[in-house]
Amino acid sequence: MLSNFVYSIVEDKSGNLWIGTFDGISCYKDGKFTNYAEDQGLKGSWFSSIVEDNSGNIWFATNGNGLYCYNGKTFRNITESQGLVGNTIHKILKVKNGNLWIGTSKGVSYYDGESFTNYTTAQGLLVILLVVSLKIEKAIFG
Repeated sequence: MLSNFVYSIVEDKSGNLWIGTFDGISCYKDGKFTNYAEDQGLKGSWFSSIVEDNSGNIWFATNGNGLYCYNGKTFRNITESQGLVGNTIHKILKVKNGNLWIGTSKGVSYYDGESFTNYTTAQGLLVILLVVSLKIEKAIFG
């Protein structure tokens, strides 16, 4: 394994474990680790979230270098220049229809398999979060 600093783990449909670490990605398959890092073209100081989509692609969130999508053979990097709202990603969530929600430091991106729809403060994102936060605070503190 690349690093003992593990940020995320997911098991894919085939039973392989994908591990996001401080130094790259490790895949545990058939009792062995395969490591992916800068030598394989991955940039990013850590990989904070991992999701498998309905097509079997594995998605990896980075701290500053957008997303990586692994199709079983190659990694594709997706950044702001391809429509992502921000390159520092905290979380990826796959929803029932297979589409992805991506939480970044600049807002939230929704990926429908072809394009991104972005939500930021211009769409009221922080206002929504503030309202939820205030409701929780009111429920806790009266």
